[in-house]
Amino acid sequence: MSLTNRDRKFLDADEKASRSPSSETKAFEQPAPTFVNDEGLPVDEDKELTLHRGLKARQISMIALGGAVGTGLIIGSGTALRRGGPLGLLLGYSFVGFVCFMVMTSLGEMAAYLPHRK
Repeated sequence: MSLTNRDRKFLDADEKASRSPSSETKAFEQPAPTFVNDEGLPVDEDKELTLHRGLKARQISMIALGGAVGTGLIIGSGTALRRGGPLGLLLGYSFVGFVCFMVMTSLGEMAAYLPHRK
């Protein structure tokens, strides 16, 4: 069986692709990146690139304030309905609902990007 010149080129390319990496390619390997904080000091990658479980007092008070504001919005819906009509109320709730959806989507993306490790 005689190989044509074209077949030899394909066989040579397959042989080059199947070779194991040699010492030549190791010269081009990049060192592992080191992470630094704002002061330029090295930090532990596991601690810096994960989410932390824990709430501070400020965050808990903001959650409580948000609950109070949310209750006020439900109670104040009657006044908004009287002044703006049903279309105004629907538009207002739609806009605020869209903003809440975008915030929750952003939080979901952040949690997926920086997962919590146990």
